[in-house]
Amino acid sequence: MPSAAARGSEAFAVSPRAIAVFMLLLMAAALGCRLLNADQAAGAALTIITATLVLGVVPGALATLLWRPRPQLTALEVVGFGIALSFGVVHLLTMLAVSAHLSPTFMLAGLGLASALMAGRLIQKGSGVVVVSIDELIVLALLLLLGVPLYLQGSPFDAYE
Repeated sequence: MPSAAARGSEAFAVSPRAIAVFMLLLMAAALGCRLLNADQAAGAALTIITATLVLGVVPGALATLLWRPRPQLTALEVVGFGIALSFGVVHLLTMLAVSAHLSPTFMLAGLGLASALMAGRLIQKGSGVVVVSIDELIVLALLLLLGVPLYLQGSPFDAYE
């Protein structure tokens, strides 16, 4: 399969180290959002978005970058594998917490520690490359343009039921 540059689209490479640092900053931002006022719309939205990204993408994306199925991955592959793997990890941790009567705080702390260790390992070794093409940026921008109004709309269960 030809690379993005060979197909004629503009692309640039991102180091897994840079992605790991970004993931650590995202985790810190999610922790910092606990200090925001959740009664304000912006604070509530930022809290939900950072928490969703940290639980729903970060562990799987870091595991994908450590696993490195290929030396060169695209950004959408990292995000897609990240969502799929994170879903499975969170599901397994939920089953463990329920069956062993462990607190959610304990499980989230364990997941955060494991994610921080994976990010540290990526910063240490950091081999491989993640390719971000203009085509992928267009897809991500369109998803964002769709996601923002859907978030603002919310779930209108009273209006249609």
